[in-house]
Amino acid sequence: MAKKDIKEKLLLILFGITTFFVFKNLTFLWAGLCKVINAMMPFFYGLIIAYLVNWPYEKIKKNIFDKCNESKQRLNKVLSMVLAYVLTFGIIIFLIVTVIPQLVLSFNHLAENFSQYRALFEENFKRILDYFNFDEDWLYNTIKGMFFAKNENATIKVLDITVNFLKNFTLIMYNWIIGIVVSIYFLFNKEKLFLQINKLSYVSLPKKVYDALSYTMKLTGNLFGKFIIGKIIDGMIIGVLCFIGTSLLNIPYSVLISVIVGVTNVIPFFGPFLGAVPCIFMLLIIDPWKAICFAIFILILQQIDGNIIGPKILGSSIGISGMFIMFSVIIGGGIWGIPGMVFGVPVFAVIYAIISKLVNEKFNKVKSLE
Repeated sequence: MAKKDIKEKLLLILFGITTFFVFKNLTFLWAGLCKVINAMMPFFYGLIIAYLVNWPYEKIKKNIFDKCNESKQRLNKVLSMVLAYVLTFGIIIFLIVTVIPQLVLSFNHLAENFSQYRALFEENFKRILDYFNFDEDWLYNTIKGMFFAKNENATIKVLDITVNFLKNFTLIMYNWIIGIVVSIYFLFNKEKLFLQINKLSYVSLPKKVYDALSYTMKLTGNLFGKFIIGKIIDGMIIGVLCFIGTSLLNIPYSVLISVIVGVTNVIPFFGPFLGAVPCIFMLLIIDPWKAICFAIFILILQQIDGNIIGPKILGSSIGISGMFIMFSVIIGGGIWGIPGMVFGVPVFAVIYAIISKLVNEKFNKVKSLE
């Protein structure tokens, strides 16, 4: 008994020392973890690319090549993969080639007319203050300073932004190029990899743990697949509808605004607001009436998306309420920024589904004993 007490005390002391060391070196450990994550980014990019290409790959293989020649499975895989990558990246390149030049033109036009828009903004804003008999100048100067910095400060900011953009762009391109290579390996060998992981899990884990892990992996794949593909399709539809609407309303920079709205729409719950607010501010500088028209239009569009388009595409695939979606977006954004806001919802949905399953099983077990 004495030996047992000594052993427990030693374990408690060891646990206390370990906890103290972890908390004391938390910053160092977190920095090390961040370095490991950054080093593994090409691997994560490869998983994302493989995940996106997998859907057209499976459709092409099943509906085209397997029907034509079932005996040559390896050749079918290679041809299906080539066609899936060509189709996926062809769509992406087509969007880039058609949209990017329009965005460049919009930015150039905005820069060329910046002085004119600035003068127009000052005139309209003063007129509004005079209309409401608001005589204090501090509000005007504060808001003016928010939009229009001094030229020399603006130049320095532009240079800093350009340098940072080039650094980040180079790193991102490196990650994506390596990621494409990794994704090809994953996609071509996915059956073998899944089989090896399944065998290793089966022989090394208890039966209950293995069943729970299998259920979690299937649930994760199902939820992530439906959510990510669904949100991308939803964002593209909203972007196209926004372009049509802004063009009909003769709102300036319709391509730029539509791209911002479509891309930010991928972020659940807060995405529409994150995209609409800067567009409204930009239009307020150019033409306040156009800003009001756009605000009304975007409210109608988001109602259509929230009640018709979104449910049709995503359905009830997530399985969590609006409150939990908002909670997961806030927590995910706080931890991982914009990627966390996007992926926080399916991650929380997986956790929620697992906890719900465990609670229901426990409840049914207790209920049966009564």
